[in-house]
Amino acid sequence: MYSHNPLPIYISNPLQIDAECNIIAKLGIFFFSI
Repeated sequence: MYSHNPLPIYISNPLQIDAECNIIAKLGIFFFSI
């Protein structure tokens, strides 16, 4: 999944970055609320 040059993937697919940040943020809130 990860390549030696991930920058073009991030530039061409910003929605995936937003989705991953959302998942990380939700997990952080979930663990913080425990």
